[in-house]
Amino acid sequence: MEVADGYYRNLVVIGSIIGLYVYRKGKQKALLSQKIDILEQTANRIQEKKDELAERYQTERQHIKRDIEAKCALLRTNDSIKKTLAWKNYKKMCGIVDQRFYFLASKLRNNHSLNETEVRLCILTLLDCEYDRMAELLYRSSTSIGTLKIRVAKKLGTTAKSLRSYLIENECIN
Repeated sequence: MEVADGYYRNLVVIGSIIGLYVYRKGKQKALLSQKIDILEQTANRIQEKKDELAERYQTERQHIKRDIEAKCALLRTNDSIKKTLAWKNYKKMCGIVDQRFYFLASKLRNNHSLNETEVRLCILTLLDCEYDRMAELLYRSSTSIGTLKIRVAKKLGTTAKSLRSYLIENECIN
């Protein structure tokens, strides 16, 4: 009988230990589930904020594009482009372009080491001027404008055909 009592006592102790172990594991599992739920909620909120920021970013980019296009159209149709942009004074012209076009002239000079003629060509390209108008303002022949545009586009890592969109997307907006 003593052996049986010892056996039952050991069985109760082992059973209690196993019960306590299972209880604690259940508590840990519940805590982990709760933490997972909190992390999932946090991840969802972060994703919502990320989506909202991405949408605002795209909206702002579109706003800047419209602003650039409106300014370009205004300057392009302006007969006194030389006066409006202070075309003869390179330093002053760069300041005006920087103010109106999100630091375009400074970015071209500093990030791409473009010379004065190349910066001027980029400005005229941004304004979407015709080759004849560019030739007149740059004191070059209209046939050399294409060659100059190709050379500048290569320096910027794009093509002459897509130079204007490159300037808007990568230099003005970014």
